[in-house]
Amino acid sequence: MSREEEQKHLLKTSNLIAKDFGEIGEELEVQYDLQQWLSKRINYMLRFEFDQLMNALYRIDVDEQKVKEAIASDAPADELAKLVLERQWQKVIMWGKYES
Repeated sequence: MSREEEQKHLLKTSNLIAKDFGEIGEELEVQYDLQQWLSKRINYMLRFEFDQLMNALYRIDVDEQKVKEAIASDAPADELAKLVLERQWQKVIMWGKYES
């Protein structure tokens, strides 16, 4: 995948994530930045908005067993961020195949 394609996918993934987790408010240039932002947001939601987080994970269609494992891990926010990012990235890739 070229750098340009990766940037397009990152932007589309960021837009999908913003629908469920709020406006990102900054332009992120690499996937790592998005994952860090998302991890902080999920950490907040784990503490104060647990029901909204669970609803978002359900809407995004993150595997329930993986969610349970992530929540039980030493770094639940980081693990959940990885799962969300992976799932949304998959959607963007799949949609891209059918755009052409």
